[in-house]
This record gives sequence, C-alpha cells and structure tokens, in this order.
Amino acid sequence: MLTVEHLNDLAGYLSQQERYTRNKLIGSGIVCGLSFKWDNSIFPKAKVTIDDGCAITAAGYLIVYKQPVQALEYKRNFSRLNLYPPFNDPVAATNLPIYELITKDEFDSEKVAQKDFLFDTDKTSRVLILLLGTRSEKPCKMP
Repeated sequence: MLTVEHLNDLAGYLSQQERYTRNKLIGSGIVCGLSFKWDNSIFPKAKVTIDDGCAITAAGYLIVYKQPVQALEYKRNFSRLNLYPPFNDPVAATNLPIYELITKDEFDSEKVAQKDFLFDTDKTSRVLILLLGTRSEKPCKMP
C-alpha cells in the first residue's frame, strides 16, 4: 500500500533530480535570466535598473526575481565583505571601496550610514554582482 510518506519521498526524490539536472546541464548563475541597465541621463548622477528574470542557484533551485520597476540611484559602503576571505586580507583592503546599491527607502532610513548618490564615475573599474539566495523550508507532510 502506498503511504503518504512514500509519496513525499518520491516527490522529494524527483525534485532533487530536477535540481541536479538544472545545475549540471544548464549551469548555475544569473547571466541567463537577469540583466541590468546603467542610465546616466541625469549626469553626473546615475541609476541602475535590474530587470525581472530567473536564476539557478548552486544547489539547482530556480529563483524567480520579480520586483517593482525601480531604479537604484543610491549606494553605501559594503562593509560586511571584509568578514569573508579573500577580502579580509589586509592587501585586499587597499583595493577600491565596494558599494552596495540601495533603494530610496533604505537611503532615507536612519539606519544606513555612509550613503551617497550613485555617480557615473562609479561605473569605471567596477563589476555589478547580484547576490540571491534561497531559503530552506521543510516539505509539507500530510497527516
């Protein structure tokens, strides 16, 4: 007799196989799904708009990224990066500062320190990285 546990195990197995297939055959990353636009029409200030899209995590999970259309026109120093290797190396500390793009709401909040407008000169010698992650949830089990 097929039980609820059997069905949950089968669904979990098939889901895991689908993630493996995505990760190993398609590859992980956001290049295939997301793009950004750099707009300097308000020179010397600038703004970045990230389009909706999807990504595949290193674990093979599919991330659908949807957001209200908004341009990121503000930045703050990304100080948490120095907690992780290789950025915690004193030699790496001499590199250019790393910025985190933030929304107007975050810019207006009192909690954000070292904030500024995004300028067109920030584009030079920079890389835009979008970090997305997944949240692990336990599968639902039927009683």
